[in-house]
Amino acid sequence: MSDQIQFDGGVVVVTGAGRGMGRAHALALAERGARVVVNDLGGDSVGQGSDPGPAQAVVEEIEARGGVALANSDSVATSAGCEALIAAAAEHFGRIDAVVHNAGIVTFVPINEMEDELLVPVVEVHLLAAVRLTRAVWPHFVVQGGGRLLYISSAAGLFGSPGLSHYGPAKAALASLARIVSVEGAPVGVRANTLAVFALTRILESAIGDDHERLEWTRRYMRPELTSAAAVWLVHPDCPASGETYHALGGRVARIFIGETVGHTDLNLTPEGVRENFEKIRSTEDWYEPESDAKMHEATGRWLEDAGAEPRPKRAGK
Repeated sequence: MSDQIQFDGGVVVVTGAGRGMGRAHALALAERGARVVVNDLGGDSVGQGSDPGPAQAVVEEIEARGGVALANSDSVATSAGCEALIAAAAEHFGRIDAVVHNAGIVTFVPINEMEDELLVPVVEVHLLAAVRLTRAVWPHFVVQGGGRLLYISSAAGLFGSPGLSHYGPAKAALASLARIVSVEGAPVGVRANTLAVFALTRILESAIGDDHERLEWTRRYMRPELTSAAAVWLVHPDCPASGETYHALGGRVARIFIGETVGHTDLNLTPEGVRENFEKIRSTEDWYEPESDAKMHEATGRWLEDAGAEPRPKRAGK
């Protein structure tokens, strides 16, 4: 039997941790020895209102089990709130080892009815908060020699779901952010990943509505704590992954990745050439997975050389 994963007092900030999956992540991390900052504004599922009660309740639950936690109600919807959250965590515990950005709000609106007052708050909480939290915690990670970031995403964004033209793109963009942070963070020991999750939360329960049979099945098999196993591992210091995206739902964990078909290369490409080779371009039988934008350009350079191009020159100073 393998050794149990432990955090030995490492400090993990979890946003949106007062309810649902965020609460489950916070409890699971605390159970494994992490000191947890339980951040939750305490608003409703569409971002209205505030209440320090949910965050405090989770802290009391952790403490009752012998763990260590700090309640925080700063809003991640603003730059000032993100800065305040990270500052409070660092001041209280003296360090920060990981951030799990789980906080989220959602509304369901057809794209032709999407107004800015619905669009902007969702993008701020999911995407802009992820960037702002990363920016705020970066100096702490650099001083410590590294740290972990986990952005909680959703298959609704990565694979597409109607009525979510604000939520979906914001969630999908987190996979891009993790790639960029992993490249920039590699020299200083910062690793970042994305975890798409699906479980029964108040948002999903509201969406299911009066379909009692579906609700009971979801309650039985899509428990929030089942997503926490992957979240715990992805922020552990021993996890080797960085810049990757995973999917956790119903006790299943899988990797989601961005691949590119080998396609068709012609140094004198025309629209007709694209048309005539379109099935080859679309075919997923032959593909590769670029590790970064730079790796993609390296591969393209090789295919252009195979088609008769001169070798791609190296960047100046390289």
